[in-house]
Amino acid sequence: MKKNTRSGFTLPEILVTVTVIAVLAAVVVPAVTQFTTKGDAPATASDVSQVRNAISTYVSDTRHYPADFSDLVTNPPTAIANWKGPYFAGALSGVSGTGATFISNGAGATLGPAITSSGGYLTTNVTLGTGATCQDLINLDKIVDGGAGDGTSGNLQWTGTCTTALTTGTFTGTTLRLMTIGT
Repeated sequence: MKKNTRSGFTLPEILVTVTVIAVLAAVVVPAVTQFTTKGDAPATASDVSQVRNAISTYVSDTRHYPADFSDLVTNPPTAIANWKGPYFAGALSGVSGTGATFISNGAGATLGPAITSSGGYLTTNVTLGTGATCQDLINLDKIVDGGAGDGTSGNLQWTGTCTTALTTGTFTGTTLRLMTIGT
């Protein structure tokens, strides 16, 4: 008598295996991908806090407001006598003269170069990377302000047509209030 032996898998066995793998992937992939940007909010909040602390210490030591981010790492060309820096340990680009900017590790927003006094606040421009959407700006606003992300109040403000309903739009004049100053 010949024994009936088979080699390989049957079609139903393969279909069941592929179905199980597809169901697992449908559950696991979204759960894992949500963690890829989970660290952006705390990193950006920490970066903004470090900038604020650096400026506060600079002002406390020198009794002057910094003109731009390079003043926080090198004594300004005017050679301020009480400068005890560097006040900021973050990586700045363009430090060789004026025009230094800081790129946040979290959200990838570029701060600077100028630090100006406006409406009782020290402010700086915020630039988002190429391809940034309205949702990116709203997320950054929520990180900085911890609020609704409307752009009209709080520390991060902008003008333009960016709403939560838009994935694209225009936004200009994006500024970050770094700290309150005495008027």
